[in-house]
Amino acid sequence: MKVLHVIPAVASRYGGPSEAVRGMCRALVRQGHEVTIFTTNIDGPFNLDVPLDRPVDLDGVEVRYFQVQWPRSYIFSFPLVRAIREEAWGFDLVHIHSVFNWPITPAAFFCRKFNVPYIVRPCGMLDPIPLKKAYESGWAPTSIYLKQRFLKRQYFKGR
Repeated sequence: MKVLHVIPAVASRYGGPSEAVRGMCRALVRQGHEVTIFTTNIDGPFNLDVPLDRPVDLDGVEVRYFQVQWPRSYIFSFPLVRAIREEAWGFDLVHIHSVFNWPITPAAFFCRKFNVPYIVRPCGMLDPIPLKKAYESGWAPTSIYLKQRFLKRQYFKGR
């Protein structure tokens, strides 16, 4: 099975989700699946020193990093969205990590458009404290409005 993981960031400073996605992907590779991660090169106020938009092999997992753009706080990246738009149809399953960052909405949109099954892993972002912070920042109301359609319609069925 070809599996694509879309996660806004994998730098070590982001902790749990970044570590978990690497572990999940290594386990899938050990079971014989072909696994790819699409992510950005964001590392807090800095950028990871990694090749951009080229495959990097990490323990059998193909990782492709894309340039983060302004506004960095949303982990915005047109190159990442372009890659999802052009390549999502070629995967059997897309696993989307996080809820409020930019790459999540386009990933769900293109999965639906191309009829690619996808899973959304909110990474704790639906707990009361992160939700409150997202609302206070002004990002959550817009984000939730856009995402509620995609979160309700996530599915997994054979093709």
